Amino acid sequence: METRNNSDEMIKELEFMKTPLGKNSILTHDEWNYVHSNGFNTEYGDWEAKVKRDFLLSNNTVAELNGNEFSKIEGISLTDQVEQYFSSFGNKVCSPFFGNVILDRDGADSSLAHGMGRLKAVAYAGVKDVIENGVIIDADCNHKERGYNSFIVAAPIKIKDENYICEVVLKQNLKETKFYLHEVTEQKKFLERAFVTNSAQKPAHQGTMLNILNKALDVNDKVICPMNENGEPNKLFIQKDMENRILKQNTKENVSLSKPITIVVTQYDEQHNPITDNNGNPVTATLHCNKGIGVALGTLVHKTAVLERDNELLRKQLNMYQKKENSINPSDDGHDR
Repeated sequence: METRNNSDEMIKELEFMKTPLGKNSILTHDEWNYVHSNGFNTEYGDWEAKVKRDFLLSNNTVAELNGNEFSKIEGISLTDQVEQYFSSFGNKVCSPFFGNVILDRDGADSSLAHGMGRLKAVAYAGVKDVIENGVIIDADCNHKERGYNSFIVAAPIKIKDENYICEVVLKQNLKETKFYLHEVTEQKKFLERAFVTNSAQKPAHQGTMLNILNKALDVNDKVICPMNENGEPNKLFIQKDMENRILKQNTKENVSLSKPITIVVTQYDEQHNPITDNNGNPVTATLHCNKGIGVALGTLVHKTAVLERDNELLRKQLNMYQKKENSINPSDDGHDR
């Protein structure tokens, strides 16, 4: 099974209880963790990556620029113009993932130092919108051992009548997050190859950011879980799948019963909090079992939203039952697997 690397864990932490597009999640903590697990993605496809890919290749651009931004002005450098532009909105922008991000002259200079064409100069005017509305496509812990983490946020923008994908690099240390670098890439180049599955047929792109963008867009379309309007797997689908998984897990450990017994478990609400009575005591649910523990648990889960955390309680009750059975019938262990 595929395991997450440090970059995956960094992104997951930033996106916690959010959708890949930065909206607040409507899922519970347990549901959110469940759909972001390797097991869920293996079963139903990498829905997170597909949401990001579809966004980057969509016409829902986060900024529309006319192409005349930061035109040459006698006696004023490009960096001076960008610095004035950044200062016009207080030199900072709020990201749903990073909080306040600083945009200043240092960021403008660093981006300029990595090469500057006309399109890239225009795209300075879209950096704010990309940080506010973009998706995280890469993370690098302690980038080149320089004492800061590096992230790439991307979003579609429009310059004149052409769509581009703008990638913005952010540097984050213990004190702050700052804009560091940006690039722009024609969206149509990726749309032309969006459904090519043979890597040998894909055009060779140079540059680390282009390679990362290529990777972010190279997503398998075979995502088979229904999605909601918020950009997450459907809540009812998740709940049903969680119930089925618990049922399958416990059916494997099913224990046949020589006589009916009663199982007692704690009840939980929709937010997976224990339900209590007026005196603060947990409210329990009971089920009379005459077939097997696994079958009983599946039925109970379906009816009362019992969590996996109750499995241990059930096993303890089962052990008590088995000990009692063994004391009565020493030659019969009372169960099969």
